[in-house]
Amino acid sequence: MQATTLRNLERCDFIISFTQFGNKSRGTLYRLVDFYTLFYFKFIKSLDTKDEQWWQHNYNSRSVESWQGTSFELVCLTHLNQIKLKLGISGISTCASSWRYNASEESTERGAQIDLVIDRGDHVINLCEIKFCATRFSVTADYERTIRDRVRLFREKTGTSKTLVCTFITTFGVVKGTHYGIVDNEVDSNDLFARQLP
Repeated sequence: MQATTLRNLERCDFIISFTQFGNKSRGTLYRLVDFYTLFYFKFIKSLDTKDEQWWQHNYNSRSVESWQGTSFELVCLTHLNQIKLKLGISGISTCASSWRYNASEESTERGAQIDLVIDRGDHVINLCEIKFCATRFSVTADYERTIRDRVRLFREKTGTSKTLVCTFITTFGVVKGTHYGIVDNEVDSNDLFARQLP
C-alpha cells in the first residue's frame, strides 16, 4: 500500500525519489516538490501574524533566504532534462542521485554533501553544486577549498575512478574571478527554463 501511494505521488509530481549515489534502491529519499504545498506549510499554516506587510518586513530574513535556496534547489531537481541539455549530455545515459558522507564522531574529517550527482554513461560524473544567490555567485578561496575537499572525499569514499566534473548551477551565473578555475561547467536559471526541442 505504501509503495503504491509513493508511486502515485511521484507520478503526479508531488514528490520525487532520489537514491544515494552508489545505491540502487536502498536508502531512497523522497522529497516533496509541490511548490504550493511546501509554501503552505512554511508560510501560511505556520505563520500566525496580523502583519499585512509581512513579506516586505521579512524579505531579507533567514527564513525567507532559506526558503529561496530550498525552492531553487527543487527547481533544479525538477529540470534535469534542461540541465543535461545545457551540459551537452542529453544524448548520454545518466543516473541522477545525491551524495552525503557523515563522518564518525571520532573522525577528524568533516562530513560532506553534494546536492546533485549526475553519473554519466561516458565514465564522467558531474558533481553539481546548487547555489541560490540574488546576484552572480562568487567563489571565494575558502569555498574553493571546500569544493576541492568534497571532490576528494567523494572519490575516496565512493572509490570511483571516473572523471569528476565540478558543475555550478546558480541563479545568475558565476563571477569569473580568481577562484573561477574550480568551475568546470555552469548552468544558470535561464538555462533551466530554456525551451527543450522535441
